[in-house]
Amino acid sequence: MWTIGPLLVCLGLLFYELSAPGAGVQACIVYFAGVLMLGYCVADWFRRLAACREDAARAAKDMARLGHSAWRWIALPAIVMAALSVCVVNWPLRMRFALSQAAFERVVMDAEGGAAPKGSRRIGLYHVSIRAYSNGLFFETSRGFQDDMGFVNWSSLPPNWRVLDDVGGGWRVVRTYNER
Repeated sequence: MWTIGPLLVCLGLLFYELSAPGAGVQACIVYFAGVLMLGYCVADWFRRLAACREDAARAAKDMARLGHSAWRWIALPAIVMAALSVCVVNWPLRMRFALSQAAFERVVMDAEGGAAPKGSRRIGLYHVSIRAYSNGLFFETSRGFQDDMGFVNWSSLPPNWRVLDDVGGGWRVVRTYNER
C-alpha cells in the first residue's frame, strides 16, 4: 500500500491540475513526481511478480489471499490506464467544466440582461477573471507571460486566439496572444 498510496495522490493532483486550462509549473512538478513514483511502483510490481514465480510457497500464499490482495495486482495497471486515458481525452477538464457549465451560462445570461460582471470571482469550480469583449465574455482561468487561457462560448474568435479544446455545449478552451 505504501507504494501505491503516493502514486494515487500524484494521480489525483495531476487530474486536478489538468482540469484547469493552462496548467503551469505545478503540473510539471506533479508530472515529475508522478513519473518517479510510477517508475518505483512498476519496479516493485515486477519484483513481486518475479518473487511469486520463483517462490511457490509465496505464490500459494498470495493465491490464497487473492480476494484480500487483488488490489495489489490490479492497482498499478489501473493507475497507468487512468493516466494514459488523459492523453487521449482530457476528461478531468471536461468533467470539471461540465459540473460548472450551468454557473457559466447563468453569468452569461446575467450579462445579456444588463448586469455586466467584472473582476475576479468563483464560478462553479473555477476561479476566473471576467473580461467583456464585443463577442461576449472571456472567462480567464490562467494568466501566462505572453498569453491567457480560459473559456468562451463565441462562434468566432479574434485572429490571434487559438482554440485548445471543445468542452461541450458550444464552450471552448482558448489561448489568447498579445492581449496586453
